[in-house]
Amino acid sequence: MAGASRGRARIVAPLLLLGVTLVAPFLGQPPADAQTSSLGAGLTVLPTDDGTEADLGGNNRLWFNVAPGGTASRRFTLSSQSDLTQQVTFEMLNMLVVDGTPRIDPSGPTPLTDWVRFSPERVDLEPRGSVEVTMTVGVPEGIASEAQRGYLRVLVGAVDAGRGAGSPSGTTAQVGNILAFAQDVWVGVGGADGALLVTDFEIDGVQGILEPGSEDKALRLRFRNIGETPLGLEGTVELRSLDFEDLRIGPLDFNTSEILPGARGFVDVPLDPTTVEGDWQILIRAQQGQIVRTEVLEERLEFLIPGTSSPLRALAVRGGLFLLGLLTLGVSLRLLRRSSTSRGDRPTEASAELVPEVEPVETPLGASPALVRPLGRLGAIKGARARTAELRPLRRRRGDGAAEPPPEPSGAAQEPRPLRVHVLGAVQSPSLVTLPADSRIGDAIAAAGGPTPDADVTSMNLARWVWDGQQLHVPSLAHAPASDAAAGAPRRTLRLGVSLADLNRATVEQLADVPGMTRRVAEEIVAYRRSNGDFASVEELRSVNGIGPKRFAAVRGFVRVDGRVLASASSGPGAADSPDQ
Repeated sequence: MAGASRGRARIVAPLLLLGVTLVAPFLGQPPADAQTSSLGAGLTVLPTDDGTEADLGGNNRLWFNVAPGGTASRRFTLSSQSDLTQQVTFEMLNMLVVDGTPRIDPSGPTPLTDWVRFSPERVDLEPRGSVEVTMTVGVPEGIASEAQRGYLRVLVGAVDAGRGAGSPSGTTAQVGNILAFAQDVWVGVGGADGALLVTDFEIDGVQGILEPGSEDKALRLRFRNIGETPLGLEGTVELRSLDFEDLRIGPLDFNTSEILPGARGFVDVPLDPTTVEGDWQILIRAQQGQIVRTEVLEERLEFLIPGTSSPLRALAVRGGLFLLGLLTLGVSLRLLRRSSTSRGDRPTEASAELVPEVEPVETPLGASPALVRPLGRLGAIKGARARTAELRPLRRRRGDGAAEPPPEPSGAAQEPRPLRVHVLGAVQSPSLVTLPADSRIGDAIAAAGGPTPDADVTSMNLARWVWDGQQLHVPSLAHAPASDAAAGAPRRTLRLGVSLADLNRATVEQLADVPGMTRRVAEEIVAYRRSNGDFASVEELRSVNGIGPKRFAAVRGFVRVDGRVLASASSGPGAADSPDQ
């Protein structure tokens, strides 16, 4: 009996110790965490007509174009996603761009801190309520023409509406933990003459895109910002096949992401997977406010994974390398033959006198030297003559003993094909011109009506050759050349095998893996989530830039929104320095 009791004690004691270990962390847990875990708010920028031609206010981005001494305002709505009363405050922080990626720099100063005012400055956000806030930018007199970028950080804290013991009437107590999220801001300051910054852009070409690991196809539209303000272009594109008269696609809608001044950007417009490769006429219409640009291009579309080359182009390169190898081999053999002659490998004049005069044998060009049987010294010389006959045109003997020249090659020489060059930019008549095969850049500009008065032809080599299919851009003195920085590295899509992606928790890579989605659209979804808080439903995707009716119909079956739409603030204020929160 005593042994059995000791055995049960050995079992029960570890179980009691394990139970105490599991329960101990929950003893004395402060109730404040239950409160702060339900903080949540979203910010939605309201479009407005700013009265300018570019209409930078007609979008959901905090863009301002202000002259020195002037002001500009934008409105946004704060929406509560919490059952608590919350207090909201605002602050402007400096933006630091590291390797092309913008980040918050809390320690760096920014002029926007003194330029920006909010009305009201502090918001008491009722449970599930909303409040409209006006953000006004006032630029002092004498400020030089420049652009400022920064972050608007929104700080949300829970408020205990009850009175504490001995507290005066109306006193509230704020919980220490806060929720923070950021919205990027761009402010452009016009010149001293009061003129606003100029908005302008160019359509920079098209490219067929094949999504990696799938049969999805898209038409990539490229743009270049040649103005002084950011762009958020929208428009349509139509395609008409030049190979099949009745084959047409579109019009298809598109919206670009932000394209900063001097930069290039692109947008991928989804196409039907059955779209055929070939020659297409492409009509592009893009606009920023009332500024509209149209372009009609004739292109041969080949749908390739970004970063790869055309199979025909690769075959042409291989063929060129093969011909170059043959040419190098021929030159090497010729040099070796000359070298052997200089060393005396051929018979000397004395030895040649011992050889009877033999009429040269007309050996077929493909004949093998083995057909000439060497018989001593005489046979070796005959064999050398026979091999020489294989490597050069045959010379027949005329009646007078002189050698006839080799026959001329049959057939007339083909005339070179004319060149077609697309000339655009600072010329009188931007168009597709036809030129002779030996034309130079100066000839192409002349064929397009000649340069405009503000053309910067001194920066071009007018004596350079042009080639068929070239797009030639003549720069203008009115606009500095835009940066040739790439719009982005080739995208890489990973198949994660996830059936449904959670819009409120998925990363950019996970969202880009959704069928019908691209990385650019995935980045727009994450940016929207940062600015507006969690998605309340899948239908809210329609508010994201780049998601039209067709893309929404393609992706809605592969995404979801979980039951909890409240933002978490359990990380505390220390983590609020990143715009990802």
